[in-house]
Amino acid sequence: MAEQKSFKTRVKEEAVRCSKIYKDLFVDYDYLLCSGVFADSDYYIIQGHEDNYEHLTGVGTKISAAAFFERCYNGTLVEDDFSFQKRNKSEDNVKGAVRDKIRVLPDIAGIFNSSTIVEEGFHQNSITCSFAAEGVTFTMGFICDGYSKPKTLLRGKKLDPNRTGTLELVLRRKRGEDKFNEILVGNEEILKKYADKVQTQLSDDLLSVVNPTPAEQSGESIAEQAKFELLAEMVKEEQIGIEIAASKIQISVEEFSSRMNKDTLKE
Repeated sequence: MAEQKSFKTRVKEEAVRCSKIYKDLFVDYDYLLCSGVFADSDYYIIQGHEDNYEHLTGVGTKISAAAFFERCYNGTLVEDDFSFQKRNKSEDNVKGAVRDKIRVLPDIAGIFNSSTIVEEGFHQNSITCSFAAEGVTFTMGFICDGYSKPKTLLRGKKLDPNRTGTLELVLRRKRGEDKFNEILVGNEEILKKYADKVQTQLSDDLLSVVNPTPAEQSGESIAEQAKFELLAEMVKEEQIGIEIAASKIQISVEEFSSRMNKDTLKE
């Protein structure tokens, strides 16, 4: 029969494994969050760092938080690097908190999705956060000091239903980039809803969504106009029928004919 692993060994292995998830999520990327429930700030930008990871595991260490993450990520963490001893807390209480945290630590990979809810000004016992996000199995709190960063991880749903709202928009950028260029949660319509608040943070591609050109505003791109003109010319030369031409750009025969007449008047 296989030898049963000690609790400390299991904590070490999970801390090592989940450090990869944490880096992919919070070290490699920044996030911009919008919700109708946010009142203290128009939006929050999350920029996590290596030294925030230790808080999410709940262990005590004598090495620096940055060194703890580095050893986790490199797979060199040993059991002597951490303990279950913290000031003014019993070892049993610390172990209980660590047990809860490592159980849900792998789940943080799914923190940004359309079912995530958030609460601003989150308080739980001695924990105070600028805001917190709630997933299916966990609640993660963030502290805002310029950029927001992960502060705590709790097992279970801890937010006050009377103070929560949907996480409507999440934008992402790679660490080191200046502007956000990817929509993770939400869509272009939601982006337009928050455009006045987040416009200065958007890449050129996302700015073109909230500030379309006149051609884009009319729902017609340059390529679409060129395709119409080609089909119209083919209809005039009786190469194809107007019914076929209209079907190729998914408009009615009446609309196709009307546009042809307008173009003829312009000429």
